[in-house]
Amino acid sequence: MYVSANSVLLNASIIENLQLAVDWSRVELEDWLAEKGVLAFVRELPQGFDTFVGENGSQLSLGQRQQIICVRAILAKRSLYLFDEVTSSVDKDNEAAIYDLLNLVAQDALVIEITHKMKQVAKASQVLFIGKEKTVLGTPTEVYEQSEEYRQLANTQQELEELTHGN
Repeated sequence: MYVSANSVLLNASIIENLQLAVDWSRVELEDWLAEKGVLAFVRELPQGFDTFVGENGSQLSLGQRQQIICVRAILAKRSLYLFDEVTSSVDKDNEAAIYDLLNLVAQDALVIEITHKMKQVAKASQVLFIGKEKTVLGTPTEVYEQSEEYRQLANTQQELEELTHGN
């Protein structure tokens, strides 16, 4: 299943958007969400899961929108997921929540993540770097050691992340 920052939400409630992925009752769905500890922000909304998201999630923050999209994808229970820059426009708190979701789905499925965020790359079991001169597959450390192009990119990105996020 392909999931990106451009994945679509219906102009409906949060619960209706989530129920697109499963044939569960509202109670079953809310129990699963509580058990997994996901979408905690929804409980703080005045209308909770009945909150309308607006056209393509326009009534939510980008991070909230991405969390709902990722949870809906996880609920679909696929064996393979491709997450494409799903944290590209979100704040640190929402980013952490989304990474928790990716770790949750990785317990039962193959997860491929396209990202430029080096903190997330460092946590990967395998990295595939497709460079101008060669393609390298291995652990983050192996790819760093084997590819000068990757090493330069990783170092530059790490410096940028430290400047912008103070990590």
